[in-house]
Amino acid sequence: MARKMSLPMLLIPVLLSHRVAAECKLGSCMTCTEQECNTGTECYDTSPGDYDPQYCLDCDGGNCHYEGGGDMALNPDLGCSGEDNIIVALLMGILGGSFACILPCCGLCYRSQRKWAEDFLSAPADKVSRTQAGLQRKWIETSSGESRSTSYMFEIQFFAQRRSGETYKVCGKVTVMEETYNKQEQGAQIEVAYRVGNEGDFILVEDVSKRSHSSPKMFKCLLCAFGAFMMVGLLVGVASFPLSGCFLGLIPFILLIIGGALAGRFLCFPLARKISQSSFYVIVTPCSPVERPVATSIGVAAAAGP
Repeated sequence: MARKMSLPMLLIPVLLSHRVAAECKLGSCMTCTEQECNTGTECYDTSPGDYDPQYCLDCDGGNCHYEGGGDMALNPDLGCSGEDNIIVALLMGILGGSFACILPCCGLCYRSQRKWAEDFLSAPADKVSRTQAGLQRKWIETSSGESRSTSYMFEIQFFAQRRSGETYKVCGKVTVMEETYNKQEQGAQIEVAYRVGNEGDFILVEDVSKRSHSSPKMFKCLLCAFGAFMMVGLLVGVASFPLSGCFLGLIPFILLIIGGALAGRFLCFPLARKISQSSFYVIVTPCSPVERPVATSIGVAAAAGP
């Protein structure tokens, strides 16, 4: 009797394995073994770590085209528990945020520049003084490469007097508008405004006034282009959540937009001004008695101490 029962008993594991193998198909992928899930054409493994049958999912259309795990396997139902979902969500969030932050960054930078120019021109005489500068030379710089750009440059020199009575000679290189470049000839006298006590921070009054009251066509075109970039960025960033089921992509997306706005408001233009005041562009030196001009149009701001 024992021998008669031994044969069916030996066949049970074989029959069970065939039964399990038969159930590993589209609609019942959670019954698959690890090998069956990874090599089948109807199921694929999305386990975040060691193999877990509940992460063996049905393939769309019943064909996985499995190639050894190289393809991303998105399943929004798993949310942030799916490793591929997290990666895709973060990538989409970063990409969308990078596109969407361009417009607020550039827009606020431009607004900061205009406000700075208005404040500089309307500052009281004890803060900003004016005098005449001599145009030493002028030239045109053209950048090489596919996107060629032209810059109109002036080199000027003027004498600034502090409220303590000390006189300083300022030599600086500035970029001007094409209209200003064509209007002024070498040796001409140009009105400049400089910050008392910090002579390296100066502007050409006429040129900056025209800039602050004009809206170049190029800038309007750039705003349209940046607006299109922002729309694409918003679509990509917001879509990261429904496509992946993971909210983590929204974090870099929102942070990049906020960071771009803050950089445009508080960083970009002040940084550009610091570079324009560097020793490469502006040299401020104390004047010896021989160098001091006989008469200057410094104004009343030079009357009190620094």
